[in-house]
Amino acid sequence: MRDDVDVWAMVHAERAALIEGRPLGLTSRYPPTAVVRTLRLQGRTPAAFGGAEELPARVRLVATDADLALGAGP
Repeated sequence: MRDDVDVWAMVHAERAALIEGRPLGLTSRYPPTAVVRTLRLQGRTPAAFGGAEELPARVRLVATDADLALGAGP
């Protein structure tokens, strides 16, 4: 699957669930590899294009349940 498709699917599924207040009590589960790809893509996409490229310069994000570390900050 293309990384941008993962981003679209995850972000919009969560957004819809939050807007609707999760009326059915549904929770989402995503494959860890898809989450890692999505976070890596968002971490290299400028905020002007809906990403968060600037954030990893200020903080360091380290997953405890996947092989992922982004950023150079504290």
